Amino acid sequence: MKKPFITLVAAIAFFAAMPAEAQTADAEYNLYGHLVGADENNGIYKFTTAAASPMTVVQKIAYLPYYGIVKVKNRYYFFVNDDTGYGAEKYMYIYNADDFTLITRHKVPADMVSISCPIAYDEKTDKVYSVYKDGYTYKLCTLDLDKHERKEVGKLGSNFLAMAFNGEGKLYGINSAGYVGELSTADAAFTEILSTGMNPLYQQSAAFAPDDNNTMYWAATLDDWGGTPGIYKIDLKAKTHTMLREFKHEEEFGWLYVGDKVAAEGAPAAATDLAAKFEKGELKGNIAFTAPEKTHGGQTLAGELAYKIFVDGKENTHGSTQAGKATTAEVTTTQGLHDFAVVLNNAEGDGDKAEIKNIYVGHDTPKQVQNVRLVQGDDAEKLTLTWDAATEGMHNGYVDPAEVKYQVRKMPAGEMVDNAATSPYTYTVAQEKAEKCFFDVTPYIDEDHKGVPTASNKIMIGKPFEVPYTTGFDTNDEVLLFTTEHIGEGNAYWDWDYEYKFMKIYSSTAPKNDWLFTPFIAVEKDMIYKLTYDVRTVGTEKYEVKYGFAPEAAAMTRQLVADTEVESDNFDTRSVEFTADKSAAIYIGFHANTTDVEKGMNLYLDNIRLEKVGATAIGSTPAATAAIARLRIADGGFYVLDRDTRVSVVRTDGTVVLDRTLQVGQHVALPKGIYLVRIAGITHKVVVK
Repeated sequence: MKKPFITLVAAIAFFAAMPAEAQTADAEYNLYGHLVGADENNGIYKFTTAAASPMTVVQKIAYLPYYGIVKVKNRYYFFVNDDTGYGAEKYMYIYNADDFTLITRHKVPADMVSISCPIAYDEKTDKVYSVYKDGYTYKLCTLDLDKHERKEVGKLGSNFLAMAFNGEGKLYGINSAGYVGELSTADAAFTEILSTGMNPLYQQSAAFAPDDNNTMYWAATLDDWGGTPGIYKIDLKAKTHTMLREFKHEEEFGWLYVGDKVAAEGAPAAATDLAAKFEKGELKGNIAFTAPEKTHGGQTLAGELAYKIFVDGKENTHGSTQAGKATTAEVTTTQGLHDFAVVLNNAEGDGDKAEIKNIYVGHDTPKQVQNVRLVQGDDAEKLTLTWDAATEGMHNGYVDPAEVKYQVRKMPAGEMVDNAATSPYTYTVAQEKAEKCFFDVTPYIDEDHKGVPTASNKIMIGKPFEVPYTTGFDTNDEVLLFTTEHIGEGNAYWDWDYEYKFMKIYSSTAPKNDWLFTPFIAVEKDMIYKLTYDVRTVGTEKYEVKYGFAPEAAAMTRQLVADTEVESDNFDTRSVEFTADKSAAIYIGFHANTTDVEKGMNLYLDNIRLEKVGATAIGSTPAATAAIARLRIADGGFYVLDRDTRVSVVRTDGTVVLDRTLQVGQHVALPKGIYLVRIAGITHKVVVK
């Protein structure tokens, strides 16, 4: 916080050098604390309740968790106020509680947590509680860490700086006046137990040992006149508090956790070869281990040893074995993820703990299916969905593949199309509305063992769009019908600018290699089409345009616009004409492929339009003469294509309308009617409507 602080290096040196103080004969415990206010030395540290034990770094954490810290099962959460941007924002950081490595962070509402207010987790009810400062009022609240929600339980009479649940699910707190008591999780009522006579200040923390519901350990930070900061043992029944170790440099721990007892030198070392085996989903199984041959202090260990097997911290069974002996113990537990531990003891007391974590017992939930693929055959109305069967458990537990069924939902509507599907699965399209469709495949055994859905690729279904087709990227629904394909490792992707209503692709550090495909559009063989579109750039960009019969780069087989460089501060309309070589549904692909990174930056695309402008000549034109005898019928007449050609035009009543040489591209306008046009020895019938 905002108080003087001597560096942790000096603090550690102090702890290592100070003489042992009077310590009760009670068990010594391992402690873990989150040190804050120590700049670059912030993070998780391990030490013990013994006054002279050294502090060792478990994990440095640079962030300042001044808005609360809590451990929930195997996850570690803390809240940070980030004011490095435009205004302050709060974030919840999530770490792995086993090794304190970062998993992710989420932005949370500003009023979810308060500065210097404690957070505590109740294992009995699986709920998280916090203190929240609302103006000058303090409230006990529950926190939903998944939904980022806070709900009030009741108003507190004073500010509480430390809270902890014991194993019985009772909540105890220490307020700013130094009083210790029980807090009701029903209405926030406070029942005072004892006064410490000290004045807590700044961030602090408290915790119970896992096997002791009466003794609370408190990492106390105090004001200059309120006592000596340090680790205190609070005996709730005896109503006493005892300092175990002093914080000479006013160390501030925002979170405290009490771990295992520290083994005596002559107690057994940890067991080895620990393994759990539960056959075919049975709830009864075996824990195997090898008893140690050494003591905690490293001396030779011999003779009979007692052992205890713990499941999730609770003793499950016990027995006896010999030092160095391979041992198997039978345990029975419930379905789900469990942590198993073995502790051996002798006349010197309990030894070191050996444990294995996150072992799934019982019938597991099937893991997500892999390789979900949707294919459209020659018949556009027939879709085939395939996937690999689920053979493993979501938590690496037991799954019988014969018991696994598969739900198939048509997306995005979420319609259940089959509750017991098998791969390959055939779906018949029965709709005209064009949409981009995909399917979710969910493996399950029953409602209690339902896996996570896996989505297939997307395919256009329904009736293809007709010409004229146009889009201005004005709505999200329009954009969702488009498909993108990213090639390579670059960081440039087509994206919709929902504010200015166009598509854009940006990169100033890497080449572009990203495709944007239209939805399917129906074209007719031998018809001439005109594609227009608007482009704008920042810098010099390069692109090409192709079309094909699937929305993927490999299917883009017809070149419309070869690689073209463009540099335009304003939108520039480009166009190209092409003749469809078969009747089909086509996809037009815009390929941003700028390779000169220094010259390029942004490419924008808008107002795509495809329209029919005419047809190639009508009649049975031989292939040999087609290249020199083509007409384009459009604009109330026809154009001559390919070369200067003598053309005669006769009405069906024999009236000669035209008989002369026309230049390439010259347009002949004709009134409505039916004409016979003779060019290069070939006669064509032309209808002008």
